[in-house]
Amino acid sequence: MKSRIHIIIVFALALCMSCKSQEKVLENKLQECVNQRINKSDYKIDNSLGDIDYYKIVSEIENYFVSRGIGKNASKTEYLKMIDTIINLKEEEHKSLYNDILSIVEKNNFNDLNVSSDVLQNCPHFILESEKNLTISLRQQIDAMDKLFALDPYNQDYINELVKQVSEEDFKRLVYRAPVVTILFEFLEVKSQK
Repeated sequence: MKSRIHIIIVFALALCMSCKSQEKVLENKLQECVNQRINKSDYKIDNSLGDIDYYKIVSEIENYFVSRGIGKNASKTEYLKMIDTIINLKEEEHKSLYNDILSIVEKNNFNDLNVSSDVLQNCPHFILESEKNLTISLRQQIDAMDKLFALDPYNQDYINELVKQVSEEDFKRLVYRAPVVTILFEFLEVKSQK
């Protein structure tokens, strides 16, 4: 009897590890797709400086938000507060924040973080078509992204859905936060040009 219980436990652990491994594979494929598309495009300032790591740039922007007091950490709750804070800034604050983020982007040899339609929609859809075992969070975030671009990419409710559709556990991973940071950058870009 004990050996059957041990076998069941071992099987359950193996299954759990397999699911986690599968999620990591999907995230890696998504990151590869995004970085490949960015590096094969006109997003580089100087081609001789090497490849761009989109997720490294997003991480630096997150750190900047924390240093400015706009967010405390990368939790879903803090992200929702951060979205609200950024959207409700005064016009001159939008410009200042946009310019600061643009300097982070350009420092990383990237001429524009505005990659959403080219990268943030195409790559997730490519993964969706090629992989049968997508996580629920990724599937839901793809649906929320499609809705956002179809209706209004700068609507706070739709931006919030990019956060809300992802589980708390998945949101800890940068691949799920990166689209939100990119949309906020685009929002700031539009607001700073008014």
